[in-house]
Amino acid sequence: MAGPAPLFLYLDCPTNGSIKINFDAALPPGKPFYACATVARNQDRQCLGWAIRHFPGKPTPTDCEAHAALVSMVWARRQEWDNIILEGDNLTVINFLKNKENTSASFGAFIEECISISSSFSSCIFSFINRKGNALAHSFATNLSYSCNEGIYIPSDLGHSA
Repeated sequence: MAGPAPLFLYLDCPTNGSIKINFDAALPPGKPFYACATVARNQDRQCLGWAIRHFPGKPTPTDCEAHAALVSMVWARRQEWDNIILEGDNLTVINFLKNKENTSASFGAFIEECISISSSFSSCIFSFINRKGNALAHSFATNLSYSCNEGIYIPSDLGHSA
């Protein structure tokens, strides 16, 4: 019986000149905070960087995912990337972003800020990806053992997710 397909079969490469940024959020059990994680790759699937941010509180999962989208966009702007594809595994968040639709929901402020920031990019595409395709961002969001919160190289313990 064959094993699972390699993760790269689930990942579409960004077009030349675009940076694909996957984001995810996690609510660690028993912790008073949530984590937002982002991972960027180029058209060769090369990791251009990753970041993890922790925030106090226990909002809803959708609130956390919308915040992770915003964290990713601010991080991308700081990197001076101009053409991005932002991928997440929360369909609600992605649909609001794709439709540039404001909402009065609890995560609405995050969506509104993402929409505002999106105009600062030459190209900003929002795309849904299933959990399997978002495994690396999810691994960063759920791993609490890293002593740093940003890097270029994927830690060896997450290589299976890359």
